[in-house]
Amino acid sequence: MFVDVTVPQFAEGATRIKLNRWLCAVGDQVAEAQEIAEATTDKIAVSIEAPAAGRLAEILIEPGEAVSVGQAIGRIETT
Repeated sequence: MFVDVTVPQFAEGATRIKLNRWLCAVGDQVAEAQEIAEATTDKIAVSIEAPAAGRLAEILIEPGEAVSVGQAIGRIETT
């Protein structure tokens, strides 16, 4: 089964964020709640955590791209 990694609600009223970098590569094993990506707004830095344990199967958004709250940025294949 696959679980989407989505951009969390990070601040009241904020809707977009810039993905800075992935902390894991496709194929890496991740633990639930492990920080797997970093993003920023013009005011704050945000860590994006894995919603489930498994293997990072796919990266949907590359660093430098702007994304919306709730948007899928990657997929984890659960174990």
